[in-house]
Amino acid sequence: MILELLTWCVAYLMGSLPMGLYAGYLWTGQDIRNFGTGDCGIGNVLRVIGLEAALLTIALGGLKGMIPLWVAKLMGVEDWGLALGGLLILVGSLWTCYPGVKGKFSISTTLGILAVLAPATAGAALALVISGLVLFRKISWAAWALVISLPLIGLMTTRNWMLLTVIFALASLVVAKELQGVVKWPILSKDGVTYKIWD
Repeated sequence: MILELLTWCVAYLMGSLPMGLYAGYLWTGQDIRNFGTGDCGIGNVLRVIGLEAALLTIALGGLKGMIPLWVAKLMGVEDWGLALGGLLILVGSLWTCYPGVKGKFSISTTLGILAVLAPATAGAALALVISGLVLFRKISWAAWALVISLPLIGLMTTRNWMLLTVIFALASLVVAKELQGVVKWPILSKDGVTYKIWD
């Protein structure tokens, strides 16, 4: 159990790493958050710095999804521990623990997680993302195509209930993150009902 706990902690911390920020520093020596949309996502890196830095961000994102799970697998962590580790990598990416960094959904990190946990699903998801990029020419649209289609891709590529649970959870976490800034939850205050954005 100690090995699993260590895996989960490392998975969350690795998932939290802002790879676009690091790619920006490596490429230009500057903080990417000071330019464009102000976030560390691949779209901002592509617009502000260029294709090479965006490709580096993709590679680093994929590695942060794969490395913790590969190492844990080599150390003998069981499938259920790896599955939870994969979810925690995505949780780290969406809700990062590093101050000043806004958590984001990462296509490459999600594909990295799936490459270790469910390679057939990862291959189908990659084909969908490439098709989405060619068709829509927008990273955000390709990302949403992946999130919406991921449960169906999972059902088509695996019958393992644990992997299907992880795949459905991955998609649900992304939707929850995106709703975070949109949905208003009623709370009671002195003056009656007021609204607070969920955070």
